[in-house]
Amino acid sequence: MSESPKVRFGILCEDIRREDNGKLILIGVFGDAILVKEFPALLTLANAVWFDLSTPFDGPLWSQVLLDDAQIAAAKAMAVIEAGRPVMAIQPIPLRVPKEGVLSFQLKFSEDGDWQTTTTVPIRLNPSAGALQQPVSQSPPIVPPS
Repeated sequence: MSESPKVRFGILCEDIRREDNGKLILIGVFGDAILVKEFPALLTLANAVWFDLSTPFDGPLWSQVLLDDAQIAAAKAMAVIEAGRPVMAIQPIPLRVPKEGVLSFQLKFSEDGDWQTTTTVPIRLNPSAGALQQPVSQSPPIVPPS
């Protein structure tokens, strides 16, 4: 039986892509909060997660997303995590977030295992979050001398 990975940290973003050389491309990384213009908010979020593990893991993975203490999404899948490359891209999942609160992304590696939090981020209302902000003033373009 494989050793259960221990979550080190996660990075929440809009999408994750893997290059041919194995590098991850994180697209739309969230900072200290997710700001939305209205609730319910329809989001698609991905999570890059780094682990501590000394042997490869190949087995089931349960995931859940909580809004405060209420589960708003859950899934079960198979996971393969290499000991020399202990990072896993949890592909984008669609979420319907009904109100402000704190989103927590959690994983466990056995049915009776403990949930491990990968990422926690507040989600708040900001009506101007979706609007394009116009610059207050704009300098004319620099034209090199001829």
